[in-house]
Amino acid sequence: MRNRIKDFQDTGIRGVDLYLSCFGPALEEFSRHWPVRRGTPRPEPETKRRQRQADLDPLTEWFVLAWDAFQAPHFPYDEGLRLARVVGLDIDREVIGRVAEKKASNVCLWDSAMRAAKGALGSADGSRG
Repeated sequence: MRNRIKDFQDTGIRGVDLYLSCFGPALEEFSRHWPVRRGTPRPEPETKRRQRQADLDPLTEWFVLAWDAFQAPHFPYDEGLRLARVVGLDIDREVIGRVAEKKASNVCLWDSAMRAAKGALGSADGSRG
């Protein structure tokens, strides 16, 4: 699977297109090992862990995932909502008005200047307190 993802990336596939491209190879792999049984997963070395497992607060994780997926500051609200659910956020309460705004049926990410003006960058020392 990881080799296929790298192949897709090497050909220039990015963002949501990359995510969707991975479904076929993933299902192919599952079908080779059917039935899939639950068990205890093997621990991965820290260097191989994905960003989803990194030490990010949910709002920062949502922002990073949104930028990675859409590679643009504007994208459909429904897609932002799905990402918010993945990281456990209420998009209207915890995203909109904090790091982004809703315009019609889109989410518009604020750039760093706007986040600073709105007081949404957090403390200068990087602490979460």
